[in-house]
Amino acid sequence: MQFTLEQLRLFVGVAEAGSFSAAARRLGKVQSAVSTAVANLELDLGVELFSREGHKPCLTVAGEVLLEEARAVLMRAQALEERAFGFTRQVEAELVIAVDDAIPLTAIGAALGNWQGEYPGVELRLTRLPMQEAPECLMAGTLDLALLPVQANYPRDLAFQRIGQLRMVEVARPEHPLARRQGIGFAELADHRQLVYAPHGQAISTSEYVISPQRYVCESYAALLALLGEGLGWAMVPHRLVAEALADGRLVELDLAAYPFTPWLVGVDLLWCRRRGLGRAGQALREQLARVPLGEVV
Repeated sequence: MQFTLEQLRLFVGVAEAGSFSAAARRLGKVQSAVSTAVANLELDLGVELFSREGHKPCLTVAGEVLLEEARAVLMRAQALEERAFGFTRQVEAELVIAVDDAIPLTAIGAALGNWQGEYPGVELRLTRLPMQEAPECLMAGTLDLALLPVQANYPRDLAFQRIGQLRMVEVARPEHPLARRQGIGFAELADHRQLVYAPHGQAISTSEYVISPQRYVCESYAALLALLGEGLGWAMVPHRLVAEALADGRLVELDLAAYPFTPWLVGVDLLWCRRRGLGRAGQALREQLARVPLGEVV
């Protein structure tokens, strides 16, 4: 059994593209080369991966199972290449990391301090990049690492590690009409103006974030919290950002019927680009950030 990683890549490519011709166009190869590679893979494995009876190839039962195995092998091979690349690459002169506005910089301060002790000469640039732009920036090379609330369907070139979670809470001023209600339903929330943090409204993988048709959209949490403090609406925000205001009574947590016993938690991911790889300083920073205790106290 002498199959190659290239054969596995073409097998996965055909499965994802839906046809040999579409896979060939996507991968920049001639169709005959793709067809031959997959046929040879079937011979090496001793099973038929695609049924070719219809207009388009369809995965067989064996093909569906082995597709996941092929993806796992390719992922491990990419990880090996990335790790080896880090040993041969020199220390970067600069690293750029995006940290979502929902994640306090104080939460990663210790990790940055530990990393600085190892690489004091490397310049570090922190940016507050809209979370929907981060994946493209990572793949384009203008960004090295990103700490973001979880998103659905990352591009295949991106790797991620779940490092914690943020507790989201619905809050308002004590005099807000919703503050006096118990067992509030989503329909009641929709009757009142919602203050929305724009990047999360566009990218967080849940339909429950933007509820009300009446809303003010803010590009920063600083602006949102200012409007919230003026009583201009209710909002869903990370608990970390309003813990002090909740404790001293400036804000109150709304009593939602949908979450009587369990908090709403949003995962936090550390992302980087597999294809580009990281040098020694970048790998060290990634390892430090991966150990940040971002588990939210609920």
